[in-house]
Amino acid sequence: MAACTWHALLVVIGAIVFLDQASGDTPNSRICASLAELYFAHVSGRIPGGMDIISPGDQTPCYLRPKKQRYREIDGRCNHPLDFGSAMKPVKRYIKPYYQDRQGHNTPRIFSVHGNKLLLPSPRAVSRAIHTDRSAFDRHTMWVMQFGQFLDHDITSAPVPTEHNSSIKCCGVPPRQVPEECFPIIVPRNDPVFPSCMEFVRSEPMKDDKGHVLYPREQLNALTAFVDGSVIYGSDKETLARLRVGGGRGALLKTLIVNGKERLPHDTMAESDMCKVSDSRLSFCQLSGDGRVNEQPGLGSAHLLFHLFHNYIAKRLTKGILTKRGFHSTPLDIERFLQQKPDALHETIFQEARKIVGAVLQKITYCDWLPLILGPGLIRKYSLECRGRSRYNQFVDPRIANGFLTAAFRFGHSLIPNKVSINRVKLDLKKQFMIPDPVLLYYESIVEGMQQSRSQQRFDRHVVGAVTNHLFESSKRPGGALDLIALNIQRGRDHGIPPYYIWRKYYGLRSLEKTRDLRRNMREALKQYRDYYDVDLFVGGLLERSVRGGIVGETFGNIIANQFSDIKFGDAHFFMGNKRPLAFTNEQLYAIKQISLRDIVCICGGVTRSQRNVFREPSYRNRQTTCNIRHDFNIKPWL
Repeated sequence: MAACTWHALLVVIGAIVFLDQASGDTPNSRICASLAELYFAHVSGRIPGGMDIISPGDQTPCYLRPKKQRYREIDGRCNHPLDFGSAMKPVKRYIKPYYQDRQGHNTPRIFSVHGNKLLLPSPRAVSRAIHTDRSAFDRHTMWVMQFGQFLDHDITSAPVPTEHNSSIKCCGVPPRQVPEECFPIIVPRNDPVFPSCMEFVRSEPMKDDKGHVLYPREQLNALTAFVDGSVIYGSDKETLARLRVGGGRGALLKTLIVNGKERLPHDTMAESDMCKVSDSRLSFCQLSGDGRVNEQPGLGSAHLLFHLFHNYIAKRLTKGILTKRGFHSTPLDIERFLQQKPDALHETIFQEARKIVGAVLQKITYCDWLPLILGPGLIRKYSLECRGRSRYNQFVDPRIANGFLTAAFRFGHSLIPNKVSINRVKLDLKKQFMIPDPVLLYYESIVEGMQQSRSQQRFDRHVVGAVTNHLFESSKRPGGALDLIALNIQRGRDHGIPPYYIWRKYYGLRSLEKTRDLRRNMREALKQYRDYYDVDLFVGGLLERSVRGGIVGETFGNIIANQFSDIKFGDAHFFMGNKRPLAFTNEQLYAIKQISLRDIVCICGGVTRSQRNVFREPSYRNRQTTCNIRHDFNIKPWL
């Protein structure tokens, strides 16, 4: 492939701005972002094949559904009066967009506050100067980062447009032929890793029925906004059908046996560059509810963990039903029953298991994980406590907010380690991207490694080189890498996200000039930015000190807490809700609250020992104990 060349072209709607930059030709003929790289970069969430193949799902009007419908629609419809929170809806805004065309409708944020002739610094330059690779560990385990990424893939994915079922090429294209969707990242001349152009395509905008972009430009969320397990089951009926046994109508999710152990099913529709399989007969691309499952070993292991947990719950339900009806309920009897031709009972078992798994996912999120991230102050401020019953409010908009999507919930990129534990050996993360083999062969060891001490980086401005210099390099020949932090910054500008100081003002936080800690940290930023008021939200958020009792800083903390409050009170199916028949009984709710991620790791993760709180490293107060001591899910309240 020819090298990516760049004649300093920056495309914005209605104008082409020429910047004096050198050509990006290199002796090594570096390749730019491929289809898979644009998809898996965590910032784009591209839907394979383009927007034209997205299934709209069941479009039966909500008022025609049974009034006592107990289960969620797979695409999130019929939860909100305006269907907010369902898949393929535009995201919302807490603050109006900062687009920089005259109408403020479309052009990405690219100029300094000092005038339209002064550009913001290159995202790659900012990444390289501020978000340097420096190792520092805290007392949390990698499960904090990994559960956060898994959760993120349950609620956010901003698709990008494609061209003829392939990625749009922006670098190395004659200036007059650059597609209008392009917004490539300019790389400084002296960069030691990348050529002068990094591929970047703007997120897909909301359009009318005739395909015209609706302004002000607003981006889409391809997933349901609710914490509902769509990362496990998908957000459309076709994906769900591919995952279920019995031709898409069985109670269990499909698994494949690899070396005598259950693994995720084979994604036979995966495109060749969506994951890199080895020559081994055991190697294949994994299928799950979210297509990013093959991105890296920890994520694939989290997918498999909850995939197996669904089948565990379905089998527990089946055992209870058979016992109640007076039949034998040995493991063999359960398997025989579930292998019968699917019928209405199989559907009920599946849907009830899906409802329970979604509730457990919410319980872990709100009761166990968010308190670690936000600290007690923000938990109280936004009413995120995990006690009593919550009351659904139809006037709360549960959609994902753009600032959350593009910046705040990417705080976990600071927590990513350079090395991951695979088969009890520390291996370079940069060599594991989009390779499914570690999960297929060493899943149990990966799950065990994620609960070890010093398995995760501390939250700070520093980000490891595995993702700033080598992102997805292992999926291509040497040189085919990306910078995740540069992509984050550029995505924020693409979405017209207001600068960092505006967000502090919005949440009533102290100004930058009056905050000593921030003034100290901003010295690094001002080596790249012309002014405090130019700093991007993602960059500023990582410069803050952690809130008391939490991980993130106060700006990210308010955005994250605000968003999860909206999802909590704007979800009619929320697990602590009191709306019947959607709500769980008191006995069922108690059973759900007894389950922790530690229990799931012990039940489905193949480990023999685990600490009480797997989000914190083992210690005298958080000792590892045998997995024989655990909470098995109490299914009696459902029978």
